[in-house]
Amino acid sequence: MQVQTILDDGYVELKDYAEELKASQPDEWESFVSKVGLEADALKYDSKAYFYTDSTDEVRLRAKNYAKTLIAYLEAFQKEEVCIKAWLII
Repeated sequence: MQVQTILDDGYVELKDYAEELKASQPDEWESFVSKVGLEADALKYDSKAYFYTDSTDEVRLRAKNYAKTLIAYLEAFQKEEVCIKAWLII
């Protein structure tokens, strides 16, 4: 499996398809949101504005929140085993 991340130019933010996911996979959506914290947090942490320019959290916390959100998404929506290898340079 290849995952496009927020660092990629063509990345589509969660806010752009969240309503579709909630409607088509409500149980998975609830599982995902519960792992992140709140729905508002999930949408915030997966936004380019938060990742790149939001100054309410320091850069390491923004990176951690994004990574937590990505892993929660994979756990909720990808039922098969997933192995992730990632590098984050800050």
